[in-house]
Amino acid sequence: MLFHVKRFLSRAAILGLSVIGGSLLRGADAIKLIPENISLFDSSLLWDRVFDVRTGFGYKDNVLLSPFHPQASPFFLGGLQATAIRLPLDGPEVVFFLDGEELRYTHPVNADQEQTLMSLAQIKKSFGPGWQVGAAMLYFYQDQLQDVSFTETNRTAVQVQGHNLTFRPSLRRDLGTNAWMQLELQGTRLWLKQPLDSYWQAGPKFTLTREYGYRSEVRLSYGILKQLYDTRTRTDSAGNEIDRAGLEYWQQKTELSWQHYWDPQRSWRTTTTVGMDWNTDNGGGYFDYRTFRVAEQIRYQAKTWEGRGKVGLAQYDFPVRTIGAPGAPKLHQHILTLNAHAQKKLARFLTVFADYDYEQSVANEPFETYRANTFSGGLEWEF
Repeated sequence: MLFHVKRFLSRAAILGLSVIGGSLLRGADAIKLIPENISLFDSSLLWDRVFDVRTGFGYKDNVLLSPFHPQASPFFLGGLQATAIRLPLDGPEVVFFLDGEELRYTHPVNADQEQTLMSLAQIKKSFGPGWQVGAAMLYFYQDQLQDVSFTETNRTAVQVQGHNLTFRPSLRRDLGTNAWMQLELQGTRLWLKQPLDSYWQAGPKFTLTREYGYRSEVRLSYGILKQLYDTRTRTDSAGNEIDRAGLEYWQQKTELSWQHYWDPQRSWRTTTTVGMDWNTDNGGGYFDYRTFRVAEQIRYQAKTWEGRGKVGLAQYDFPVRTIGAPGAPKLHQHILTLNAHAQKKLARFLTVFADYDYEQSVANEPFETYRANTFSGGLEWEF
């Protein structure tokens, strides 16, 4: 998928939103937080609402992800976030989430701004012994520079602008103490501005989860998607059009994640993720690739401050695509990412934050090699 939702998922995880699966707050835990002399059906207790506004500034040393002529620029950032959560005490669990952000670069570069807008509406309802049904609707708008060379013929980063609408119904079955399995169906429509082409995606995802200890968990998932482009056509092994038949991908993704809390207060948490992805086209295999990825994140959360860091490495192997004419070596690419975040609550409604992001692509093709550092910081007001 072209759309990059890393920041959205990171913010959702901070808030405890169940974008993929699981539960916001188990009923027994929620009830313990409510005094005995207050009704469970008080609407002020069932719903929790938060609204945040953030502003700040930063610096990026390679705005265009260029392999040869990096362009640096300071930038101003602004954003907002709104969350509404209904606890599942006497009915369904409901989540509404909205997050938008804009970067404005001050130094003249080919891209003067980046914008993202993400929203989620989700409902889950338990029924019968151990069954839960749910549905989620996600919308994402993006106007942002990205490296899309994995699934496109573009060798350099392009401005990705478009809309993503996804619907995900799900069915979950408890397997006993602290274990469950879930089947999720995904249907996605992406409307993309040229030079990219719009497409459809659809397919199932199966997840098996085991919870233990202080709400720690191990999760194994497998999903498969069919991707159908509107106007792109099949290509041969060199990326050249071979006929008028539409281009299609089969995408498979398997992932094993281990999230562990190291203390009863859940202050220290580590998350280890290992995964494999496969992409197969219906032509000569130019867009075929296999990805092995691994990531490790550590987080510490105290009463008034939080710090977390993450390192990830993805290895892309292309069995057909070469770095030049036929007979040249096959393309191989490694992408390293580093992320660090720190925040300190100065008052009940005011938080100061700082972020650092590093991305580096190393490949045996010069056009696929780049590195970028991004520093940012600012203030966030909660209403």
